[in-house]
Amino acid sequence: RFVAVAAARGHEERCWHVAWSPDGTLVASASSDRTARIWGSDDDAGRGDPPWVEVARLDDAHERTV
Repeated sequence: RFVAVAAARGHEERCWHVAWSPDGTLVASASSDRTARIWGSDDDAGRGDPPWVEVARLDDAHERTV
């Protein structure tokens, strides 16, 4: 059973793929909204705040789901 421990909010549709960098400081995600995003760890995030902040986004580069 999986339990959500954090959420990164930004994609407008379902997120299909997620990959972590080897050092665990970055996350890449791909979505049905035809965007790919890179998320960085926010060391200043307090309890209740999202621990991931968007650091890069690729928009309008795909005609279909990424």
